[in-house]
Amino acid sequence: MSERPSMPRHDLTTTLQHLEETVEDIAPGGDYEAAEAELLRQVAAEDRLPMPARLEVTRTLNRLAEVYRRMGNMKSAESCLRRVLALREQLLGPDSPATADALVALGLFHFVRGDRVGVEPLLKRALAIVERTEGPDSDSVAHVLQSLGVLRRFEGKHREAEEIAVRVVAIHERTLGPTHPNTLSSRSNLASMAATRGDLRGAAEQYRQVIDAARSAHGEEALHLAPFYNNLGWVLEQQRDRPAAERCYRRSLAIREKHLGPDHPDVATTLHNLAHLLRASRRTREAGELFRRVLTIRERALGGQHPDTVRSLVALASFLSEKGDLDEAEQLARRAQALCEEVLGPTAAKTDEARKLVQTIARLRRQR
Repeated sequence: MSERPSMPRHDLTTTLQHLEETVEDIAPGGDYEAAEAELLRQVAAEDRLPMPARLEVTRTLNRLAEVYRRMGNMKSAESCLRRVLALREQLLGPDSPATADALVALGLFHFVRGDRVGVEPLLKRALAIVERTEGPDSDSVAHVLQSLGVLRRFEGKHREAEEIAVRVVAIHERTLGPTHPNTLSSRSNLASMAATRGDLRGAAEQYRQVIDAARSAHGEEALHLAPFYNNLGWVLEQQRDRPAAERCYRRSLAIREKHLGPDHPDVATTLHNLAHLLRASRRTREAGELFRRVLTIRERALGGQHPDTVRSLVALASFLSEKGDLDEAEQLARRAQALCEEVLGPTAAKTDEARKLVQTIARLRRQR
């Protein structure tokens, strides 16, 4: 039982930037309790400021929401984001671009939690605001459209998602130019859509074109090349070209480690994919080492209750159960199930996946 995604996770990190402030800046060393105390102190001080300085509290609240999210305190995180929205509506008006930003942040928070129903009204309202205030071809419109496109894709509305992606590329090419990192990222999203349709050959060709353009414009070591190599690796893996897929994953890994260091969550993303490839190639020892490294990175950088950390627990438990190490596999799977139920709720898909893994391990024990 594998937690491997069925398609490249096209820059969800990029799409979710509203919720992904650099945790090292907010909570150095992962000390979330200290960060919470300091940010609460800042909120109390900024709440007493006159306008327009009082708007600073909304930035602090966004940072506090991210700390709570990393701690697994979703109720407090949502409360902070709702307060940001209320303050911006009150101080700047309901049609302010800053209000639109708050709507997107709250919508993406719902998305991360698995509440797809709550996302669309927030994103559509944000889109209407930025189209009205900044025009239909602004970069802000492209940003909201990207978020809406991710929602459509996860709803299985692939044609609508692709239409949105084409519009985003057109906006970025007009406003930013053909080789801007955001333009290249939106072109990469189109390649991902092709992969979702099953056009793996077309997707691989589009990814190669994006990589060539990025290398020519920004050099061989540009950080934004890393997700392109990662996603091309995924497509090549689906085509059963495992040696080429491994080269892409390792290229992505080298770039990310060079720019971000060996313990960054983005490094863990590529390591996760590489571990699954090695597992499929029956390179068991190497795969196990990488699965453990991914879990260590995510626990340290994101906290034990972060969804990506839980995914790592499920992946390692699945790997160990397949390998026959049922004691540790069961311990990890039960831990993942408990975390999913606490953080995501008992009916979430990831909770169900962890529950089924626990049941699978129990069945394997009985068969011994």
